[in-house]
Amino acid sequence: MKPQSKSPQKRVVDAKPKKDASPYMYSGLVSEEGRLIDFLRKSLPTVSLRNIKLLLKHGAVSLGRTPTTSANAILEKGQKVSVLTKRASEAGDSLKDAGIQILFEDEYLIAIDKPEGLRTSAPPGTEEKTAYKLLIEFIRERSPTSDLRVFPLHRLDQRTSGVLLFAKSYEIKEKLKEDWNKVNKIYRAVVEGTPSESHGTMRSFLADTETRKVVAGRKRPEAKEAVSKYKVLSSSSRYSHLEVTLETGRKNQIRVQLSELGHPIAGDRKYGAQTDPFKRLGLHAHKLEFAHPVTGKHVLVIARLPNSFESRPRN
Repeated sequence: MKPQSKSPQKRVVDAKPKKDASPYMYSGLVSEEGRLIDFLRKSLPTVSLRNIKLLLKHGAVSLGRTPTTSANAILEKGQKVSVLTKRASEAGDSLKDAGIQILFEDEYLIAIDKPEGLRTSAPPGTEEKTAYKLLIEFIRERSPTSDLRVFPLHRLDQRTSGVLLFAKSYEIKEKLKEDWNKVNKIYRAVVEGTPSESHGTMRSFLADTETRKVVAGRKRPEAKEAVSKYKVLSSSSRYSHLEVTLETGRKNQIRVQLSELGHPIAGDRKYGAQTDPFKRLGLHAHKLEFAHPVTGKHVLVIARLPNSFESRPRN
């Protein structure tokens, strides 16, 4: 007689967040006006004054969503103060070493300023460091026992810098993706020459080619409609600084459309640029603006312009 086989046990997944999953040692609202250092000494009674000053120095203290190093900052009633744990603040060093800055974070979303030269992601199995991999490592270093993951909402070209948004769950990603066309996506571009019109709308149909180059052409089944709006902010004899707003999000959209306009992005030799004044692509994802998928509150994430963009290219 054969022994009765045991029925396979179902794996039970605890959906509740782990107690130490939070990166914050403290998070609360200010009840009365006063100096930040006094508030922290009162709110963190087990932390020495020396260590509180070190937390401030390393950017572990935030007022609202903005980190501060000012011990004498004046707090307003109702203002939110958050303090990262020591582990969380140290985990951020790996991001800083890669040139990544966290611009916004809550329990649902995290936005970073991706540096030029770093890919958003790479095919599974590759060893290349990407923004996605570095962010995953950072989250695991910060909260080793948590099950948190990140899901990119969009992608930036390797040679494009700026705001890159991730969701902390698949459900939040899908929820925000449903309204992605309502997200305000604003770029800054330095282009060769000056457009004849100070502002305009670029509308075209884009398709991939076998050479992995995107081309604009007539409307056909494999081509996707792309719409962008541009505005000239400033110009010199050889270059112009544009603000570009995306209404659709196609691969290489801005690069192709500005090339079709006759003003390729500086440094973009793939799409016709003749010069490379910054030794990088003159394209930066400057702002993302949207309604929070959970709270409904207005969120504006800004990645400051690269220093090279602030000065006019000379060659």
